[in-house]
Amino acid sequence: MTHDVVHAALRYPPALGGVESYIRDIVSAFPGSQSVVCSDLEDHLSWSRLSPQQIGARPSNVTTVKARRIKGVSGYPWLVDLRGSLAQSTGIVHGHAMYYATFDVPLGAHLGKRPLVLSPYAHRRAGRKQAGYLPFINAAIRRADRLVFLTDYERTLARQLIPGCTAVEDSIVPPLVRAGHVRDADANLVVSVGRQDVGKGSRDLPAIAAELSARRPGTRLRVLGTRSSETDWLLACARESHGSLEVSVNATDDAIADELSRATAFVTASRYEAFGIAAVEAASVGVPVAAYNVGALPTVLEPQDIALAQCFDVQALTGAVLGLLDRNETLEDRQARAGSYLDRYGADRWRDQWTSIYDSLS
Repeated sequence: MTHDVVHAALRYPPALGGVESYIRDIVSAFPGSQSVVCSDLEDHLSWSRLSPQQIGARPSNVTTVKARRIKGVSGYPWLVDLRGSLAQSTGIVHGHAMYYATFDVPLGAHLGKRPLVLSPYAHRRAGRKQAGYLPFINAAIRRADRLVFLTDYERTLARQLIPGCTAVEDSIVPPLVRAGHVRDADANLVVSVGRQDVGKGSRDLPAIAAELSARRPGTRLRVLGTRSSETDWLLACARESHGSLEVSVNATDDAIADELSRATAFVTASRYEAFGIAAVEAASVGVPVAAYNVGALPTVLEPQDIALAQCFDVQALTGAVLGLLDRNETLEDRQARAGSYLDRYGADRWRDQWTSIYDSLS
């Protein structure tokens, strides 16, 4: 059965990121029946925009609207004419990410009886922003026909923050994890993947690289991620690191997969992960993971595959990486780790889950 679905998203490829890839994978799974309304932003923290050529290269099923800053509210773009674009579409509306206008605008889009799916990507936010915005989120939740979470951890957190969640039917649909090549590792290579900003822990990475190199000469940390607020600073640190830190900006999916498959360890210093797709992709090619004990990531990886450090303790996280490097794992060890994650998060499961959800609303 085909599904007429329009996704409301802050960003969409060629902008890169976990949410962007998640939406892209849904749309790709049902060719010809799904569309996207998104902004012209490449990154909302640095406020970099896609070029006209990049926007023009988007497929015909993607509508791009202009993002505008909201005075006095950091990191919350308003998508001009998102409401009008949604009102012109038909079928199911699927809004993504609770702290952006793409999540609450469907309320005012004159949807009538059209089904509304919301994917909250719930997490706690510091300061006044969360307190002021939660009433809008509660209103959106009450309007929804189905909620979709990435993990059980995220669903539990959302129910704590948003009481209305308990009254709406929900599903858990983890991201799609693609099969990569499992191969012998470069014993001195540690990889980190993610958007290059404060929330992803980018400020911790140069210190980790320097400590790794000092305690284990020859070790290098290769950082691959999408350009954001900390990119220029990271590049400057890399130039001064004497080779212990390497930074790649806006690497392609193929380049990231290649680097992951050659790494001996993966590290993330992220302050929160609703799922942790980059870390799970590392595990799916046999690479063990070091991370802070925050968010859902410790719940989606097997305990033997992740070394956890106390939140925001850079020295402890560096020690966790060193412990992974000292394992001296064989190719067979890596292959055994990879198999379980591909079975759990593979393509067949992904398409079947979305088919069931959209069928129930059509």
